[in-house]
Amino acid sequence: METLNLKESLLRELEVNFWEGWAYFGKGEHSTLVETENVIWFRTPLPMIPYNTVIKFQVTENVEKEIDEIIEKCSAGGHDFAWVITPSSEPRDLNERLEKRGLFEAEAFTGMGRSLMDLPEIPELPSGIKITEVNEKEGEEEFIEFATWRWSIPEKYHNDYRDMIAPFAFGRPGSKFSAWQAWMDGKPVSKVAVSRSKNSVGIYAVATKPEARRMGLAGILTLHALHQMRKEGYELAVLHSTPMAESLYASLGFEKLANFYIYAKTELHI
Repeated sequence: METLNLKESLLRELEVNFWEGWAYFGKGEHSTLVETENVIWFRTPLPMIPYNTVIKFQVTENVEKEIDEIIEKCSAGGHDFAWVITPSSEPRDLNERLEKRGLFEAEAFTGMGRSLMDLPEIPELPSGIKITEVNEKEGEEEFIEFATWRWSIPEKYHNDYRDMIAPFAFGRPGSKFSAWQAWMDGKPVSKVAVSRSKNSVGIYAVATKPEARRMGLAGILTLHALHQMRKEGYELAVLHSTPMAESLYASLGFEKLANFYIYAKTELHI
């Protein structure tokens, strides 16, 4: 694949994989997913970000009306929500229109991608660390607990969270999603998940607990997932990085492609 074509393909997959993967948050019990050719947004029982989010908006007619209706539905009942502006979002002044409605750029993250044809080798695991895949027989409950810790989800919403992510079906036959955890002293201390689309795999949900940081686990798990996806026949990988993690992913061969911007009415740190 020529370099120019590779970058064009990665840029497209950066959005497609994001839209397809994040839409699953709206497929759980008591959740709502609105998905058309030009608009995708979801709302869940959890009243906090990122679980009520507009992830695709490419509207050129009746724009003001569309924006107002979506904001009204997403924020109903006092729910906090986010609106993600991607490279292909329309209208081009969408950010200004959101700002007029009290939203501001709460965070920006960098879309990155790479070919899977020349992956680095996976480093040797640190002593005392093992990696297992999440499935219904092993690690699923720990993975859920890890995620609720990562996003500071109050305990009263934990059952709602379980219902919300049930459609992801991590590790089940035919699922688009897989996840792995690194364990230390009998507890998971780092995790990663992948979302499969037709032409790419996306890296998501990378997190490491404080007691296991500076051990290289995020990079090891990411490479582990990428090698598994290459075995399945995937050729392209994409991810969305915080500024802090860009150097890590660059060291794994990912290149910057485009910025994504999260607009909200409250401060947040994805």
